[in-house]
Amino acid sequence: MNALAKTFRENISRYTIAVITIGIIFVFQALTGGMILRPMNITNLIIQNAYVIVLAVGQMLLVKAGGLCDMSVGSLCALSGGLCGLWIIKGGMNTYVALVLVFLVAILVGLSNAVLVAKIKISAYIATLASQLVVRGLTFYILQGKSYTLFPENFTSWCTGYIPDFFGGSLHITTLVIGAVLSVCVVMLQVRANSEKKKYQVEVCSLPMFVAQQVLIVGFIMVMSYALAAYHGAPKVLVIVGIIVIIYSFIVSKTVIGRHIIAVGGNRLAAVLSGVKDDRIIFGIYMNSAVIAAFAGVIYAARMNACSCNVGTGFEADAIAACYIGGGISSGSIVGAMMGALIIGLLNNGMSILGIASDIQMCVKGLVLVAAVTLDIVQSRKGH
Repeated sequence: MNALAKTFRENISRYTIAVITIGIIFVFQALTGGMILRPMNITNLIIQNAYVIVLAVGQMLLVKAGGLCDMSVGSLCALSGGLCGLWIIKGGMNTYVALVLVFLVAILVGLSNAVLVAKIKISAYIATLASQLVVRGLTFYILQGKSYTLFPENFTSWCTGYIPDFFGGSLHITTLVIGAVLSVCVVMLQVRANSEKKKYQVEVCSLPMFVAQQVLIVGFIMVMSYALAAYHGAPKVLVIVGIIVIIYSFIVSKTVIGRHIIAVGGNRLAAVLSGVKDDRIIFGIYMNSAVIAAFAGVIYAARMNACSCNVGTGFEADAIAACYIGGGISSGSIVGAMMGALIIGLLNNGMSILGIASDIQMCVKGLVLVAAVTLDIVQSRKGH
């Protein structure tokens, strides 16, 4: 009995974010009369929050590198979408040429942030807050307060469209196949990770608990796949976001760069003494954050089929909140950031359906963030 209780406590700590997500879903499912888990709402939830997940991925690298932040990402989203509107809609520029130029502009913004933080040693918050103001002002200057609408189809389809079904029928079979393949891959990765832990004599959970975990994971994936298949299938943007999450998860957990980022965040002086080029790491993650922000801005503009000077207000707050809700410095991961972004989206979606005012929504998200950080600190202290 004691061993079972110990295993339960350890896994509750490890999967806190998943437990919280399921709890929020059940609460809003009950309060909204079942609207949260309707196929159309799940699809809309994914499409509407794709940009938050992308931003959170970029912010998580900064958080892992020692609690850094980038306050300019919201303004950069506005600038990226605005430049797309100015060049593609007004100027008639080729979509792909415009996108290349947008990302070059983002790299320049990221480079300036990196120089301020890594070389001049200005506080990350102050440096990127200054960039936020400069980029926002530049957006207003470029757009002259105007909004542009109706992007060409080759700009919007990859974000608002759905993957084709190669089987036909009322149910989107291709989405179910993708869900099944993803389930198999996840289980195989979990089995491999478990085997590696045993190889290095790291304690693992019991076989029944491990099997139960895999059943829950596969069940969640297939339920979500069925919900998407019952509507129009998996949105293209979900595939794009999924690829981004997989790539960055691999970088953080399996590459030298990922280990260096974590080392800089854990103990910067020790990392430097061990040969880690901390300035290069900070340069890289700030430039990455800017490119990711530009991509998020393009996603948002494509979904709205419009651009505006006022886009992006509060985006950085949602992205940073998603990182800390997803685990923060002590146990955060790219998947955790994604889960944190989904929690933010669930809160926004559920409270909007219930007709809760926006000011109350902000208060609730603030309280959730405080609770998540407090829980993260408590778990860190227990770990030590």
